[in-house]
Amino acid sequence: MTGEITTVANDERYTHDAFSERLANAGLLPMFGFPTRVRLLHTNWPQTAYPWPPEYGTIDRDLDIAISQFAPKSETVRDKAVHTACGVFAPQPVGNFVRFDDGFAPPLPQPNTFPVRLCLSCQAVIQGGASLPASSRDSLPEAEICPVCTEQSLLVVDAREPKGFFTDMAPRDYDGSFEWTPRSTRPSLSFDYQPDTVEEYGNAVVAALPGRDIITVNDNGGERGFDFQSARVRPDNASPDFSDIAGAFVSMEDPTDRVMPVGAKFCVSLLSRRRTDSLLVDIKTWPKGVYADPKTAVGRAGWYSFAFLLRVAAAELLDADTLELDAGFRTLPKDGRAAAQAFLCDKLENGAGYCTRLSGLTEFRKLLEQADPDVKDSIAAKWLANGHAGDCDTSCNLCLRDFYNMPYHGLLDWRLGLDMARLATTGVAPDLTSKWGKADNAWGRLTAQLPELLRRLEYDVDPPRSFGGMTAIVRPHTQAAQTRVLLLCHPLWTDEHDVYQQALAAARVDYPKAVIEPINPFLAVRRPAQYA
Repeated sequence: MTGEITTVANDERYTHDAFSERLANAGLLPMFGFPTRVRLLHTNWPQTAYPWPPEYGTIDRDLDIAISQFAPKSETVRDKAVHTACGVFAPQPVGNFVRFDDGFAPPLPQPNTFPVRLCLSCQAVIQGGASLPASSRDSLPEAEICPVCTEQSLLVVDAREPKGFFTDMAPRDYDGSFEWTPRSTRPSLSFDYQPDTVEEYGNAVVAALPGRDIITVNDNGGERGFDFQSARVRPDNASPDFSDIAGAFVSMEDPTDRVMPVGAKFCVSLLSRRRTDSLLVDIKTWPKGVYADPKTAVGRAGWYSFAFLLRVAAAELLDADTLELDAGFRTLPKDGRAAAQAFLCDKLENGAGYCTRLSGLTEFRKLLEQADPDVKDSIAAKWLANGHAGDCDTSCNLCLRDFYNMPYHGLLDWRLGLDMARLATTGVAPDLTSKWGKADNAWGRLTAQLPELLRRLEYDVDPPRSFGGMTAIVRPHTQAAQTRVLLLCHPLWTDEHDVYQQALAAARVDYPKAVIEPINPFLAVRRPAQYA
């Protein structure tokens, strides 16, 4: 224990001056009474230490939200005015005065001894590695080989935790609209965290990860960060001159009357890091020709939908609010390819005990039962009822969507989530026609609508064609395009699926020169122009 305390005391990743707060963040003390993850956006420049924090001119958010909502150029409405965030700093009360410390941890321009590596291809996250000097965007290292997907797509990101935020102090009147432009962020779990023990239930592998770091990075929409410069500020309109503010950095293209960027640029991403408990859920065995590849949009949709289904089921089982849990997936190497695992993590820092409890086989069995339509009053039974299944093509506020998972709305699909849950329970390969227990296959309504959709794209849908037992839709040859044959597949099917291979061979006999490719209802609903 003494060694752990010493390590936390010397770890620059912990941003707190109070020793007890550092130990609470590291999980060595209870978190009670420490609002350690709240960050303030100052809309007025702090000049006096009483009261502290200021009663007026501040907006507070949890750090996970702040690195998005308070990121440079993002706008926030308060008191009938629109405030534009532009920088980070760390004001501290000293007597009746305000001292400014380093706005980032670790501070600029010191090297980042614990950078983050993000894979653009498979979404893998790696913490640590070689130290990264603070540098401009042009001097960042080239992409590395990802140890998960083996592609040269692993970007080294200079991610630092902001201690506080400030605006350009040039608010404008709120007229009913504003350009709110926070970048999407997601909780991530490093692939090298390994559980001590795992349990198996059906075709699922489940494990608890107590006390691991969950990180969220705002890399400016894949741009590896924001261009920060040192800040010069006029504290108020009465001050004639700008002053250099130690430890304050801004990211802005043009100066305002109150804030001015000066000096060298440093490309920095905004980081939120918290230690909490996690629940890992993996698919033990994939049927031949079925896979949720995290490198593809459909694969990522499958894992996100599964993770958020587990989140909804966990909240139902625990009689808790879904906001008390986060959901996502992590990628890791497995059997020579990029694989994924869904995870839930406690929203409360250091864990609330939810995920540890759910890792037990009894509780996990109850969790997956929520995805069984034959279980009375289960989530699956409610979603498959006419009032929902007949109206919801992808996802909605009655199933997987809520305000806080808006970045995932385009990927979430309740049908895909239930298919993933059934895979985890039974290991039976999903398709578009087999019954889900006693209920009809939920993909049936969408597949029945596809012919009319494709008719408008000049496909010949009358009479319906079939190859090897698969529905086929043909667009005849024209002067502008060659013949195209679409074979209707399940979203999780790969090109190696036996039924697809048989249908492909049969279609090539009748259409040897045609373009023959799969179509699935997940992509057809979202990207119909892909088949034009």
